[in-house]
Amino acid sequence: MAQPSPDQGIDVIGIGAINYDYIVKVSKSLAEENIPESGDEDLSRFTAEDLATPISKYYHSRGFTDTQIGGSSYLAVKTISYLQDLNLNTAYVGIYSTPGELERDVDFFTNVSDVDQRAREEFDHLDDDEWLFEVDGTPGRGLLELSSGKRQKARVGPGVNTRLVEHIREKEAAMETDGDTNPFTEYLASAQWVHLTSFADFDQFQFFVDRLKDAKKLNPHLRVSIDPGYEYTYRHTSYDSAAPSQADGNRLSLDDAFEVTDYVFMNTAELTNLSDSDTFEVKRDADTLASLSETDELQAIIIKEENRHSLINFVNNVPYYQEVNDVVLTEYWHRKLGRFDIKNDTGTGDALAGGVIAGILSPTTLSYKPVPVEIGSSLASEVLQSYDFPAKNMNNVARTVISKKQKQANPTDGLEKKINAIRANHGERIEGLVIGIIASGLVYLITVLV
Repeated sequence: MAQPSPDQGIDVIGIGAINYDYIVKVSKSLAEENIPESGDEDLSRFTAEDLATPISKYYHSRGFTDTQIGGSSYLAVKTISYLQDLNLNTAYVGIYSTPGELERDVDFFTNVSDVDQRAREEFDHLDDDEWLFEVDGTPGRGLLELSSGKRQKARVGPGVNTRLVEHIREKEAAMETDGDTNPFTEYLASAQWVHLTSFADFDQFQFFVDRLKDAKKLNPHLRVSIDPGYEYTYRHTSYDSAAPSQADGNRLSLDDAFEVTDYVFMNTAELTNLSDSDTFEVKRDADTLASLSETDELQAIIIKEENRHSLINFVNNVPYYQEVNDVVLTEYWHRKLGRFDIKNDTGTGDALAGGVIAGILSPTTLSYKPVPVEIGSSLASEVLQSYDFPAKNMNNVARTVISKKQKQANPTDGLEKKINAIRANHGERIEGLVIGIIASGLVYLITVLV
């Protein structure tokens, strides 16, 4: 795997779980039978071994809609890797094992003879894998059940993901240092951006938050984003009497995470969990958003919705909304897909995050301020309309968005190019005729307007 040159460095590091995801279509009634009380995802109730039985049953009864190597942060980084035009280097901090017995039995990679090699090739898009570990053990697994293309529930068995911090500490201990440096923290500080998502083990999440605090001391320009997910935000506000230590620890983890975070990605359900309301409304629940920005770090919250994405910018720790208390909210509207257009919403929020991060970092988009959110929105739409994660299509989608913005910013460019092409092919006489026609059209338009 290629390493970035010392001058170029790493642009984006993702930190999160790596899972073998099994995606199945079910009727809504079947999906509702065992939805976890905590919401649409369950990170800590199951082991990877627990999921082997339902996964095997689905395989023998109805098969899978798709299988993929997943994980929220991983899919965001994969998105960035495939945006070749934006030219960003990516790395991932995670742990995985090659396919287990279950993955081999259900033909996870579909007609691949060397499944171990295929699993390793999954990470070839990364530019750096210094802190990506391959270990023996039961792999992380996710069972994602869809109805009408939308996820009804997600059960995750962490498997080897629970051992990530252990391996980081072992590697640090084996590295020769002068005593005043911390190799992993310095590695994080070498990047422009770090994107962190949730783990089944809340202590692991807190470990990375603490290291990111130290990394920002080494590199004050480092930007951090988090996508906490449904379960973390749910437990942030609700006391789980069955597991009080987990609930309290989760609350502390999120409070600390918001202190080190520049950008937060959440949907309205997750923001509702953080508010005192039954439903979250951006313009009404300003206090909830303001409470997330008690430090100077938080720059923006990106809210994910079906027909728009909202960007809330913070200035002096105050969320700004349009026409409400002199505050500004920027909303990016897009076409809401019909129910028959939506095939699989797995990874849509991750593609959005990847597109926004890449759009903010890439010099290609600096002149076109709305582009980051619009790139992310377009990539999310692409994911919704595909059964698999359409990584190879993403560069073309982003290229189309950027090209459209360039034309809007320079509307005369298109006309000049056409005239130059006519001049090259047909000479001055045809050019004069075309310009005359254009001029006549303008005269007619002015006449009509007058």
